Amino acid sequence: MDTKTFNESHAISKKHELEIIQKLAPYLIVPPPENEDLNNNTDLWLAFQSCRIAYRVREYNSLSYFMKDFTIRYRSAFGYASEYDKILAGHGDLFFYGLTTPDGSKLSRWVLYDLKRLGVHWNRQKEMHGINWLPGTLKYNGDGSQFLTVNHMDDFIITKGEICIT
Repeated sequence: MDTKTFNESHAISKKHELEIIQKLAPYLIVPPPENEDLNNNTDLWLAFQSCRIAYRVREYNSLSYFMKDFTIRYRSAFGYASEYDKILAGHGDLFFYGLTTPDGSKLSRWVLYDLKRLGVHWNRQKEMHGINWLPGTLKYNGDGSQFLTVNHMDDFIITKGEICIT
């Protein structure tokens, strides 16, 4: 398990924020319906009125698990609501999960999840299997926090991409 601090992991993700925005744009900004273009001076249409997007970027040395699963915080060492808690509560709309190139300069692979549908699915599973049901494997981090390793679920993937690394 990668034991980077929150600040170290956050800095890796933040470094790629502009690139994430560029990759998301085709799914968030679309051509308008024809009547909007003709009648209302609308050349581009936001696909969502408001949209909350979470993103995480992992370093290339995480490639082996990036291809099969993703990790989210299950329990904070400081008592804050975790990513898991927020997803179950219906917070967030999309989740962008990216992997850097070997040199860390850009993104090599990425997946965009529908968090709303994922949260509904997880809540249904908890109702069916009991309150202790988890969508993945629980792992402990050295700082007292806990993570869930969750297998990629194609039913909740909106899109994904990768670049050729030479």
